[in-house]
Amino acid sequence: MGDPVRYTPIFCFHSVVENVAPGDGFGYPAAGFERLLDWFSRREYRTMTLDEYSASPRFSPKRVIFTFDDGYSNFNTVVSPLLEKHGFGATLYTYPGFHVGDERSSGAAGGPHALFTKEEFVEAASRPGVEVGAHGLSHENFTELDAEELDAELAESKKILEDLTGREIRTVAYPRGRFNSRCVKAVVKAGYSTAVSGDSSDGSLFSIPRIAPPLPFSEGKTLFKASGLSPFARKIRTKNT
Repeated sequence: MGDPVRYTPIFCFHSVVENVAPGDGFGYPAAGFERLLDWFSRREYRTMTLDEYSASPRFSPKRVIFTFDDGYSNFNTVVSPLLEKHGFGATLYTYPGFHVGDERSSGAAGGPHALFTKEEFVEAASRPGVEVGAHGLSHENFTELDAEELDAELAESKKILEDLTGREIRTVAYPRGRFNSRCVKAVVKAGYSTAVSGDSSDGSLFSIPRIAPPLPFSEGKTLFKASGLSPFARKIRTKNT
């Protein structure tokens, strides 16, 4: 037999809530999230950042990446305590032009999917093991912007987040997971080292694919086979192994 196909699982979450209301297709249940973390913890997986991923072989045994898009306040109240319980970190992608430091939203509209206030974002960014990435300035679809607008979305969001965190922002998530070759060139020009997408990729570090977590997650869903990830995770196959 040949060597098994190798993968580094990269999960994409948004809002994680204690109770998912009927018809809410956006929130992920906290109980399912904890079971997912338990699964990886029992198998002695460790988390890595996108920065580490870019500097390592495209597959790292027993490593997993958890990413969270947009910037929801439940990252502090629900997600972080569970991550810290297992000694896991995460990458937090947020778009500061809409909510971070913007009094208009002040925690968005409240409710289970409230967005960060500036203070909540700073708290989240300071938590152990949290890597911060950009997500554009206003969550516009990059593929629909002209060159000047795209450059501004990438450069301004990077600067705002660097000013807030005091750290270099080296990774970006394409809003809605959408990108094209023009977007990739703009990301490189803006000084990012990696970019994550949805479930598509051009095989480079500037369109790293991610997978949505299984819903619901239970022990009955075997994430891995002995030789690698189960079919559920095959969207994250790395093309340049």
